[in-house]
Amino acid sequence: MIQLIIRLLFLSFAIIGIVPIFAGQILPEESCQDGYYTGAREGRKNFSNDKYIWVVTPEFAKRFCMPPEFVDEELKGAEAIAFKMSTRTGGIDRCAIIDGEKKCSGDKELRFDIFLRSDLNLPAANPEVKFFDGSWDNAGWHIASGRNNERGTRAQRYRKGEYQLPPGKMPHFGNPYFHPDRGNYFILIDVYQGEGNNALVGLDEWRYEAEWAEGIDLLTLQGSEAGYGFQHSKNFLPGTHMFAIVENKRFRDKMGWEGKVPEDFAHTIWLPKVFYEKVKAAATVGRDPLYYLQQR
Repeated sequence: MIQLIIRLLFLSFAIIGIVPIFAGQILPEESCQDGYYTGAREGRKNFSNDKYIWVVTPEFAKRFCMPPEFVDEELKGAEAIAFKMSTRTGGIDRCAIIDGEKKCSGDKELRFDIFLRSDLNLPAANPEVKFFDGSWDNAGWHIASGRNNERGTRAQRYRKGEYQLPPGKMPHFGNPYFHPDRGNYFILIDVYQGEGNNALVGLDEWRYEAEWAEGIDLLTLQGSEAGYGFQHSKNFLPGTHMFAIVENKRFRDKMGWEGKVPEDFAHTIWLPKVFYEKVKAAATVGRDPLYYLQQR
């Protein structure tokens, strides 16, 4: 009975990332003072089910005991990036009956969790905001709002100063309801040497947390119509283009990806080619099934 209790306690501690004294000698990959990576790695028999594709700097890997295969010195402008496919329940995860069959969007958005140095001081529409949760992934988005009810008139009332957002719903980088303007936003682009830029996916501020860890902010970006832009990516010879996530300084009338990189953008995160190719391979290609109905 006592042995069973000890085993249950050890399992509980392992899940939350605490290594008890009686667990024995701490493994090197779990010895970092600020924390360690809990996903699968060689020799580990108990691990979290990590669905992300990672790329990290050597400094981030050293601080948080990340696996060496995650490290890529080509990553610039961010300390680490974790990518996975995701859904936006209310706006994009749609279904339609096409030729008698149910067709759904499925996992169709790119999600980037980006770990940034806090001292970057990136341009923000609301710099005083330290936490923002703009995710749509809840059951409430399956209930449409009426045009004249409270939820349906929030945007109009916000622009008139008659509605205030609840705590956690004011974006850090952008502006709610594009008022008084869009604010700062992000784009995943191809940067072609001598040929300009090619926008792949526009990325919305999905979540923001200042000081996720000491000196590090966590920004989550999510992009709609994931994969469609990759179909139009030009096939240049190796070394003639690079990949980046850029922050626009302000919403402009012209296309948001025009301009020189990095000079004409507020911030640029250079993605290693190996990481970008993994993202491209994982991205779901295709449009929302409702798009096809509209074309008929």
